[in-house]
Amino acid sequence: MADFREFEEVKIEKNVPMPVRYACNGRSRWGEALGKMKINDSFKYTGKSVSNMFIYAKCRGIKIRTHRYDDGTFRIWRVG
Repeated sequence: MADFREFEEVKIEKNVPMPVRYACNGRSRWGEALGKMKINDSFKYTGKSVSNMFIYAKCRGIKIRTHRYDDGTFRIWRVG
């Protein structure tokens, strides 16, 4: 069971600005491709992971879907 007494020392603060995430203010190697894509466009990606791509897309308000193929490559679609 949680001990709620530990929260007595927490001071809640209002209107503290959140720092900008690195992925949101920097350029990425696929950022240019995502920016040029229309909905239902796709491209093949041969990297090992697409997790950073999801972060970059989310920061830009772009929705993507991915599929990993048996050969280890990915296909990335812009869906919104």
